[in-house]
Amino acid sequence: MASQTVDKSQSLRTVKLINVNGANNNNKYWCCWMLPNWDLYAEYGRVGAKTPGTHTYPNNSQREAEAKLNSLMRDKFKKGYVEASIEDEGEEKLDWNVLGSNAATIEQAIERLDSIGRQIFPRSQINFNKGKGRFESSLGIVSAATIEKARSALSNVERAIRNPQSSQFAEAAENYLKIVQVPTGMKLNLVELLGNRTKIRQQKQVLDLLSEGIKLIASTRQQILDLAAELEGNGRSSWMRWGEAETTDTTHEDSTNLEGERSRFISWS
Repeated sequence: MASQTVDKSQSLRTVKLINVNGANNNNKYWCCWMLPNWDLYAEYGRVGAKTPGTHTYPNNSQREAEAKLNSLMRDKFKKGYVEASIEDEGEEKLDWNVLGSNAATIEQAIERLDSIGRQIFPRSQINFNKGKGRFESSLGIVSAATIEKARSALSNVERAIRNPQSSQFAEAAENYLKIVQVPTGMKLNLVELLGNRTKIRQQKQVLDLLSEGIKLIASTRQQILDLAAELEGNGRSSWMRWGEAETTDTTHEDSTNLEGERSRFISWS
């Protein structure tokens, strides 16, 4: 179906799935939004593709829409997709005038964060959202917990790198790519992406930059909160929400819950 304009911000339920499998050349996503009129709107394609495929599934009631979405998800799970629980919001404009004389200090920090985003994007599908104050991919928000899981997954890749043709390496690489989406083009070649020390070092640099960025988001948000009493105008609420995602503790999920969510490898805020 041709691309269409859909107000996804009004979605009553959002599902985002990813499928990474080197043997089958899979590195793709499938996202679906339940709209207020009970239609299901889906976008899908390869990770990093500029234009997604789209499809709308008409429904006449909430019950019908829920049943259809659950059926679609079961079908995707059978094909190797995994689910991520994420927050999905659009870009937000910031009113610098609200900050008055403090704008320069905050702007400097945000420019550093934007610079980090530009450095990591060639080696990942992660961007810095200036308006929201967070790092995010097409699948959701990157948190400190995300990075810790990514470091653990990358360590497994590094341990298996002695034999990049092995199933152990393939599984480890696929698990890492479920956390950090890496540009792959039309063919997913796990060895080419992560099969040598240089590639591993590059991904470690990505994770180090993300760690630096998330710490800077936290400190910058604290500066903004300290200024809260002085902030005025319609743009105040936007600044109060800036960087908010990073204040949410997502580390309380236990392994039982993770297993119950079909081995979820992605930990989003």
